[in-house]
Amino acid sequence: MSFSLRGRLALPFVLLLGVFLFCSGLIMCEGEKVSVQQKKVIKLEGTDISELPFSPAIQVGDWLFLSGSIGTDPATGELAEGIEAQTQQVLENLGALLKEAGMDYKNVVKVTVYLTDIEDYDALNKVYKGYFPSERPARAVVEVSELVRGAKLEISMIAVKFAFPTE
Repeated sequence: MSFSLRGRLALPFVLLLGVFLFCSGLIMCEGEKVSVQQKKVIKLEGTDISELPFSPAIQVGDWLFLSGSIGTDPATGELAEGIEAQTQQVLENLGALLKEAGMDYKNVVKVTVYLTDIEDYDALNKVYKGYFPSERPARAVVEVSELVRGAKLEISMIAVKFAFPTE
């Protein structure tokens, strides 16, 4: 049996792709069954995201990727006043998405914060510590020149479902 050059090059690629998908958990084998994990859009009940060019959160298997969020009150659409109020509102908004996915702040493993003024770092931490009192996730804080709607900060998260040890 002979293979063309194209066939000989394609076979290792297909094998590597399969190994990658298996190792990354996107394909899981159970006996003879193979299942492909689907992505699921997570949004809050009663919200219309059809006009947005992104999803509030995407769940793939046990992983949840939460888009950047600013401190907008979902009931009024108004941006909260001041860094502490915006921080609290952002964390409440993201907490509602976590809850919708069957998770909470204990599931958060990575947080990225964008601040328009790095001088607001201490005020951010004052509120943030209340949501992550212990076993805090990994975090990056970056100063940016400007955010949508004049927000003072934007926060995105990554969370994962895992079994908590029973005490």
